[in-house]
Amino acid sequence: VLVKLFDSAYDNEPLASPLAEDGVLILAGILADRADMVADAGTRHGLRLLETKREGDWVALVMGR
Repeated sequence: VLVKLFDSAYDNEPLASPLAEDGVLILAGILADRADMVADAGTRHGLRLLETKREGDWVALVMGR
C-alpha cells in the first residue's frame, strides 16, 4: 500500500509531495521482506533513507529530502 501511495495509485497526492525540504517521513509497520521495495519507492520520489529500525519481522524507515 505504501508504494502505491508514493505513486498516487489511489488518486491521492503522492506521499512525498507535501514534505518540506528539511522534512522527515517515518514509515512504520512494514514487513521486513518489503522494506527495500518501500525504500526504493521513496527514493524514486526524491527521498533518501536516513535510518532503518527493525524489530522481528517489522521495519520502520526514516526518510528525508
